[in-house]
Amino acid sequence: MDKLALHGGTPVLGSGKGKFEWPVIGTGIRNAVASQLATTLSIRDRSGIFQEFEERFAGYHGRRYALLSNSGTSAIMAMYEGVEIGPGDRIVAPAYGFHASVSPAVYLGADVAFCDIDEQGGMSVDHLVSQLDENTRAVIITHLWGLPTVDAYKIGDECGKRGIYLFEDCSHAHGARLDGIRVGGIGNAAAWSLQGQKLVSGGEGGILLTDNEELFERALLQGHYNRRTRDEISQSSHLWKYHETGLGLKLRAHPLAIAIALEQFGHLDDFLDQKNRFARLMLDGLSEYDFFRLPDVNGMMPSWYAFPLRFAGDAGRYVKRDDLVRALHAEGLSEVDIPSATNTMAGLPLFRDPQRVLGRRYAFDRPSGQDISFPVARRYADEVIKMPIWALGQDENIMRAYVDGFRKVADHLARSGIL
Repeated sequence: MDKLALHGGTPVLGSGKGKFEWPVIGTGIRNAVASQLATTLSIRDRSGIFQEFEERFAGYHGRRYALLSNSGTSAIMAMYEGVEIGPGDRIVAPAYGFHASVSPAVYLGADVAFCDIDEQGGMSVDHLVSQLDENTRAVIITHLWGLPTVDAYKIGDECGKRGIYLFEDCSHAHGARLDGIRVGGIGNAAAWSLQGQKLVSGGEGGILLTDNEELFERALLQGHYNRRTRDEISQSSHLWKYHETGLGLKLRAHPLAIAIALEQFGHLDDFLDQKNRFARLMLDGLSEYDFFRLPDVNGMMPSWYAFPLRFAGDAGRYVKRDDLVRALHAEGLSEVDIPSATNTMAGLPLFRDPQRVLGRRYAFDRPSGQDISFPVARRYADEVIKMPIWALGQDENIMRAYVDGFRKVADHLARSGIL
């Protein structure tokens, strides 16, 4: 058995060789930026690079309306504004995730109830039913780490029976599919982030898709005014008279960001194919270890914003998750980490005590989000670790080294029970 690097052995990867960088700034992105610089740095209507991206993205997902914004958080907020979420309304969200899936609803004055998750990190339909009440206006599901929510269709059925809106946060899940259908086409509306290391990235940005005309028009008013609202809101709509001012905000995307995102979007299917091949290396390579709980990808094609696995079983009694990650880092697997910003949410001050910071009038005596125990979410948070999945064929050696590094540490743990 090879000596662990943690104990003075040779690392699987040399220092700095396992670093993940995304997007990869190559000739295509540089040319896209240069072309947009030569065109315009400001777009006030739906033309140019905005129109091209929205049409292609909507067409890819089979949706009627698309709306770019300056961030995924703004796109999520636009979904809530699109159906006039506000004081007196209740939103149900997964208990584990990133706060921006639901924090915009709190900003608008709504109450949030959290729902326990399934073993993969998606909302559990069984627990959801107990959280729905007469004040529930919307449910938002998150396709966490790029893994489609397993119960998405069942959740949609429950919402449909009750006249509740279903929203999808697809920020991690560009191009992912569940039962052959791309996520973002299941709910009444969906939002994606185009920020940072998202698979389709512009550095910053977001986009909303929907088939609901009035939802789209209200979302348009939230972040736009004058030209775009004048051109796209029907003059027969009661919202038309607000086109000059919108609702008082400007949340437009930046053309350079969308030029980058459009170039990335042109490669999305190739990225997905490569990521799924590399993820299969991890799934096959780690399947023999009973202390790793791996994603179940049956019936889905994830987009693998990250590869999550849970450190569980008997080994977890004797070896701490932090110790496992430390051993993996010593082998040069520097991108393995324990999620922090993505975690259980009910205890966050914004959800526990929104009145104190927002100063708005809430229709509820106090928020409901922290009143329920979330055993699966808490166990998931205690066990999960994650790492990126590379998207380019040129990085196969790095991916195989990550598999080797995991197996080296896992073999040591399986044989000795310690690290």
